[in-house]
Amino acid sequence: MTPSRFFIGFAVLLLMASGVLYFFYTEGYRLSLDKIFSQKKEGAGDVVHLNLESVSRTPITGDDPEYSLIQDMVEKALLPSKNLPRTSSDSTVRVWVENGTLRAFWKGKTDQITINTPSTGAIRSVDFYKESTDIVLIAQGSNIYALRLGGSVKTAEAIFTGTEPSFVKNGVDTLFVLSGEELFELKL
Repeated sequence: MTPSRFFIGFAVLLLMASGVLYFFYTEGYRLSLDKIFSQKKEGAGDVVHLNLESVSRTPITGDDPEYSLIQDMVEKALLPSKNLPRTSSDSTVRVWVENGTLRAFWKGKTDQITINTPSTGAIRSVDFYKESTDIVLIAQGSNIYALRLGGSVKTAEAIFTGTEPSFVKNGVDTLFVLSGEELFELKL
């Protein structure tokens, strides 16, 4: 079954076969995505949606006085390692990349675990979604994914698609994304 599209001015409604209705719209140069509803129920082996808030993206052009600084920040951002992991806002979860694999460790547990990622290829960036302790953002393949850690249900959603994107988090709810030669600001 293919998605159904309904055009409304500069907005597009997209109803996916999975029962999720998305609303895409433009605000000047900003493309926004809102998830209106999801009919999918959580069950063993099902993909459930993370119900992330709207993610908007704004191009950063070469005319921006901070363009070179932001581009440099993204290009020089280091992947988290076991010795220097990304830590959740409440310090209960640490994530890092080891031998190309995403790993996680929960405070109070004795073992670290391997997290299955939604794509193949090198992981270019990793950080926590906003102040979450159970959702991480990873850049892998042609996407940036929001990936829920733990649980028996696989939950991952692409929040950005581009050309081998990589990112650096700026504050709690902003990512700077380098996709090919293009630079974007994503508001989470």
